[in-house]
Amino acid sequence: MMEYRENMERMKEYQEIIREILSAFERVSFPVIVESSTGYKVLSIDKERDADLIGDLSTIARIITNRYHKIPITRDIYKLIIGKEPKTFRPNEVGRVLEYEIYNTPGNFKVISRVQPLKQVGYPDVKIVEKTGRVSFIDIKATTRPNVGSPRDFYYSTKEKTLEKINSDGFHLLLGFIIKETDPEEFITIGWKLVDLSKIKVSIKAEFNADNLEIYKPDAIIKEEWL
Repeated sequence: MMEYRENMERMKEYQEIIREILSAFERVSFPVIVESSTGYKVLSIDKERDADLIGDLSTIARIITNRYHKIPITRDIYKLIIGKEPKTFRPNEVGRVLEYEIYNTPGNFKVISRVQPLKQVGYPDVKIVEKTGRVSFIDIKATTRPNVGSPRDFYYSTKEKTLEKINSDGFHLLLGFIIKETDPEEFITIGWKLVDLSKIKVSIKAEFNADNLEIYKPDAIIKEEWL
């Protein structure tokens, strides 16, 4: 009985520790997470000082929005641009098309000198370098519901491939395209929003996982059968 009581008290203590750890990562400033994981500063946009950069990005967003307001993004468009057939066709796939267009939209820019795709999956999608050498890291999103939220609308991972992409101080921005499904699997762009991610807060979503090598290890298998 004494041992059972001690085990229960220990379990309550473990639960409390886990709760405290997770609560410490509720609504944390995004720059704190980026700077602590990469060592590089997240700069804040100033609407007056950075008006030319905002203007260049607005030009890109406007060209793409106008193009795909007239021409729906479909599976065929995806295959033409990305080069393969999508398994599903939802806003995420539309976002991939729009991301591709970001670094393929020509323009007579005031300050932007280079738009570079960051091909690994995950944040950020695009790196923009200005003529002065200043850098912006940009995430591209597409959504049909800008006023409805879910935890995975935006996420940042500290995986090695993500950290390799953030290699300098810079702005961290999100270009969100607002899309509308006019017919099944046909989407048009109806607007866009440019967001300064230095202003947002993020929360951790705790997850414990295992791969197949761990799941199917011999000492865990109770019984197996093959045909």
